[in-house]
Amino acid sequence: VGKNMTAVREKDEIIVLDMGLNLDNYIKYTEDEDIVRITASELVKAGAVPDIKDLEINKVKAIVITHAHLDHLGAAPFLSNKFNAPIVCTPYTASVLNAIIKDNKMILKNEIKEVSPNSTYRISNNTKIEFINMTHSVPQTVMVALHTKDGVLLYANDFKFDLYPGIGKKPNFKRLEELGKSGVKVLILDSIYASREQKTPSESV
Repeated sequence: VGKNMTAVREKDEIIVLDMGLNLDNYIKYTEDEDIVRITASELVKAGAVPDIKDLEINKVKAIVITHAHLDHLGAAPFLSNKFNAPIVCTPYTASVLNAIIKDNKMILKNEIKEVSPNSTYRISNNTKIEFINMTHSVPQTVMVALHTKDGVLLYANDFKFDLYPGIGKKPNFKRLEELGKSGVKVLILDSIYASREQKTPSESV
């Protein structure tokens, strides 16, 4: 749990999915520090943000954030300025990101593109992303379907199939079923409770 960040390369284009903090390491390192003065390289050494030294930064076309939890969003204020690419996220996630930047008097050079759940956004002639509405413990969480000329990649990270969410709509099962029938080439799936034989309670509970 933490430092969520996945880079997907399709030919000469890279899409970054999530850019998160390891909260334990971040809190330990920044406890007595001025956050604005901390550099990305210091946070990499502390194990608080992903290490991007092997990533071909000039080929990154977009940074796509799935939801507003800091283990998926929190590294963006420290790392995203290294990329000449927009940050694409839902309106709620954009609001949280903007609040972090404002509260800590940080500067973000990336354009923030707001895309609603169950909508698409074209990144390039070769690639578009689709936000599929999903339920989680924070509003406007999405799974990301990355549509390329070589097929569809589905990024499903931090979700639960909640039929009675406290806020927002139910998961978009219909669209997942459609994608399943048409074919998904790659599924990137994460669930911290996957090894437990149990049902996760609804947010309404």
